Amino acid sequence: MLGRLRILDVAPIPICPPGGGSSTRIYHLLRGLSEGHEIRLFSQVRGLGNRAIPAEVRESERLLERRNRDLLGAAAAGFCQRSWIRPQSVLSSACMRVTRPKLLSDWLAWAELALIEFPWQFAYCRRAAPKLPMVFMSHNVEVLTRTSNAGAAGISVRRSPLLALVRRQERFALARADLIVCVSQPDRRFFIEQLGVEPDRTVVIPSGSDTDHVRPVTEQRRSELRARLGLPAVPTIAFMAGMAKIPDVEGLKWVRGVADRHPELGFLVIGGISPAPYRDGNLVATGRVADPCPYLQACDAALAPIEFGGGTKLKVFDSLAAGLPTIVFAEAIRGTDLVGGRDVIVAGKSVDELELAVSEVLHDPARGAEIARAGREFVVAHHDWKAICAQLDAALRRFAAQAGVSRA
Repeated sequence: MLGRLRILDVAPIPICPPGGGSSTRIYHLLRGLSEGHEIRLFSQVRGLGNRAIPAEVRESERLLERRNRDLLGAAAAGFCQRSWIRPQSVLSSACMRVTRPKLLSDWLAWAELALIEFPWQFAYCRRAAPKLPMVFMSHNVEVLTRTSNAGAAGISVRRSPLLALVRRQERFALARADLIVCVSQPDRRFFIEQLGVEPDRTVVIPSGSDTDHVRPVTEQRRSELRARLGLPAVPTIAFMAGMAKIPDVEGLKWVRGVADRHPELGFLVIGGISPAPYRDGNLVATGRVADPCPYLQACDAALAPIEFGGGTKLKVFDSLAAGLPTIVFAEAIRGTDLVGGRDVIVAGKSVDELELAVSEVLHDPARGAEIARAGREFVVAHHDWKAICAQLDAALRRFAAQAGVSRA
């Protein structure tokens, strides 16, 4: 059995603390891996306005993050943030070919194993360290996700040079990676069947929730949390959105549609989709919060009307872990084994059908409790971060042994 490994993770966004679905996945996986390995995290700032954030974060004894804050990379990231291609900078490899960050070179030489999040920086890292065992950490099928997001924004990207770049970068990473980590079986099948990836170079590591921390509360505790957080004492529906990504922006429109018809209910938008807290009638937005758990626990149900994008939706797992009956569009549970009518309520794409689903879980407490209980049990059994981290640790140890890493 291999001992502690020196693992480098290269991410296109800051991770500690997490601010959205992708950063939350990376954060929890690296935290788990750091219990048995030495982890260094090389990340990128999101734009010029973010260059003031700390250059270094020591998250734990064996997890250190350093942020690359060069002007060229920050400017490129800011451009991508303002375009339909967001949220990460697809220009990362091109920028690093110019700036050649010394810290990354040093850490590539230090590492016994590298995890490259998303395809944007894979080409640079592969060429800088051609013999280093390298894992492509895929978060979705990028070319499909970016095309979906562009369609939601009303942008035709058939001849887009940015989409062509996404396609080239993803295919380069898939062809040159020694191991490919996928978030779901459908993503893995697409890579194998449509892009010709060898099955034995792939492994599925799902996303999840911290089910020890995010858990159901009593009605009394829910009322106390609403009072503490300054929320109205009315039945409240949660919508989680860590960032202003196109799928979440479109999802919020559906939430507003339901909220406008039900002034007697409260609707709580949790996360950085809004730059600052605000109230708009019966809709309250928190802005970015350090811990969304108390806000979820203050609610009676959750909405996840997400129809665009890719990957798997951590907002669904967290809502279910909190014991909330959760209403989704079918696309929001794609890539999972969640069952509509048992673990979640799957609604059609109309405000009328979302209204009916909300009424089902709020006006029939027994039905709502049944859905909430099944959803929580499913996430605990299949999507708990501790178990997922153990799966990834085992997969990386097998891979390292096959790659000839023999450090004891």
